[in-house]
Amino acid sequence: MSKPNLKVPEYIRTLLDPHVNVRGGGRQKRKIGIETTYIPIHSRPEAMALAAIGKVSWSWAVLEHMLQILLTRLAMTAQFPALVLTIDLSMDNRLRAIKVLLSLHQQRYGCEMVDQEILSSITAQIPKVISLKTRRNRVVHGIWIAHGGPDKLLRLRTRTPKGLHVPEEEDTRLTVEQIETLAREIEVQANGLFVLAQLVPEADEAWLAKSLSRAKRRRRETQPKQEAQPPASPE
Repeated sequence: MSKPNLKVPEYIRTLLDPHVNVRGGGRQKRKIGIETTYIPIHSRPEAMALAAIGKVSWSWAVLEHMLQILLTRLAMTAQFPALVLTIDLSMDNRLRAIKVLLSLHQQRYGCEMVDQEILSSITAQIPKVISLKTRRNRVVHGIWIAHGGPDKLLRLRTRTPKGLHVPEEEDTRLTVEQIETLAREIEVQANGLFVLAQLVPEADEAWLAKSLSRAKRRRRETQPKQEAQPPASPE
């Protein structure tokens, strides 16, 4: 029985090596025709590899939500009103807002509501989150194909390299174990942020709503009543 032809298609090879001489140089001419699938079946990642990538995506979603909770508590506001203002913030802007709020608690409130030790612990997590973000983006935003075994993946270069810089080999190759390790690291980081968020006092939305309601009633009671104006006489 003849072995199946598992050669990488020409259009995929171009993405693996974007600095080839497009005018020839011994490369075979591309066959004329329409391909029916971008990634051939034999080049698609196995289920365990796809599951590992999914774990990274899921654990990152949890981490993003933990940052949302932390930001809300540092801002001393209720979660749902804060969500309206921050739901569209990018990860970088969320981290930037957290940095500003940490400074606010130290300088404006003198660590009266949140201990300095807790604020310092939160500050120390930000570089870790940024590092995980870079690694997560590499996994989630890449197109991976099976290459060299069911547990080995190769990332296609779908973006133009900057200048003549070609990414290092380890930047385009990952194993399933490495991806699962990243997912576990993100989950551990998310759990750590959740613990820290619980150490920051939560705004009491019910108390705040009652306080604002009382303020509204006081304004109504102190407003001068307008005297009834006599109807205008007909001309």
